[in-house]
Amino acid sequence: TSTLRAPDILYAVGQGALALEIRAGDERVKRVLQHAGDWRAEWATAAERGLLRELEGGCSVPVGVDCTIDEVEPGSDAAAGVNRPFDVEPEAPSFSAPLLRQSGFGKHAILHLTSCVTSIDGQRQVTLDAGKVLVKCHQEAEEWGHRVARELMDKGAREILDEINDIRREREDAERRAAMEAQVAVEK
Repeated sequence: TSTLRAPDILYAVGQGALALEIRAGDERVKRVLQHAGDWRAEWATAAERGLLRELEGGCSVPVGVDCTIDEVEPGSDAAAGVNRPFDVEPEAPSFSAPLLRQSGFGKHAILHLTSCVTSIDGQRQVTLDAGKVLVKCHQEAEEWGHRVARELMDKGAREILDEINDIRREREDAERRAAMEAQVAVEK
């Protein structure tokens, strides 16, 4: 047996993450759920989803990720020398803010994001190990995902994604033509 980890295998964005959605304004349920989440999972998922959102991808786009979050004490040896792309301390969220905005407030973590975009035929792949960065809130993790996606596109993922979108449009056009031909046949 062996552990499957990056860079050998990357998983789909949000793989294994669960989310709860509640009614807007339901303060009682919000209070109950306030401590139910795991901030590490929420921040990792935010980075992954930020990346996918920037790539304009969905569940059918061949994007892989590996994201780890390790809590560190501010100013500790573990945090020394780690890239700090966000200089401003995050503003304390109000209770009325979404729970994800409150997630892990006051924590500092090292986020490590590796990602790839693969062509549909599997012949081409662009992979990026973005290294480790220090993040201090959910929003910074999400923003890091956006930045990594832009770098991934600059390295060649944009061409792969454009090809995938062309193939998708061709398939949709063919399906639309087939539906119109079927409608015409029914009307005759």
